[in-house]
Amino acid sequence: SVVVSFLSRMSQLTTYTSVLIIYRPPMNHALKRIAKELVAKQSEQSLWDARADAIVAGCNAKQRGLVLDESKLISLRCPRRSGKTFGMTSRALEFGERHPNSRILIISLTLKHAKENYWNAAPGGLFAQNSKKMYDLNLQFNHTEMTWTHENGSRGRLAGAETRADIEYFRGAAAEADV
Repeated sequence: SVVVSFLSRMSQLTTYTSVLIIYRPPMNHALKRIAKELVAKQSEQSLWDARADAIVAGCNAKQRGLVLDESKLISLRCPRRSGKTFGMTSRALEFGERHPNSRILIISLTLKHAKENYWNAAPGGLFAQNSKKMYDLNLQFNHTEMTWTHENGSRGRLAGAETRADIEYFRGAAAEADV
């Protein structure tokens, strides 16, 4: 019973400082499975947090402010070639890595504009930041739906809001991060 109460307290913590290995011969299989799941959960979360930290570290000082800002609404006013796409993509990817099973939505004026800036061969876009040269996030892409999925279950979508019908489609869409 001491092990059960300790494991329940461990499961309530958001971060762990060390890995705990419990060996008790009379422990039943269910408790062993719970202990293994907790250790696996901790190591997965630390992997995602490390990836998110790498994304933040890859930004310049101004982009880092954008990525780390926790305000509900953020407005950017930047000149050309100032890293807007890179910063906004970094914000979306960092959020997805740090918050498992979250949903991210990137909306542009048109879907064509969104593809050019965030999808295909954009230098600061999703594919560039997912590459082995940058962060190697192992994102899974769906080119038909214009979506990506993180290993931790977070999902992102790229969309255009060209017509009033497109805008109405997104009204009420559940997303934790909108870019």
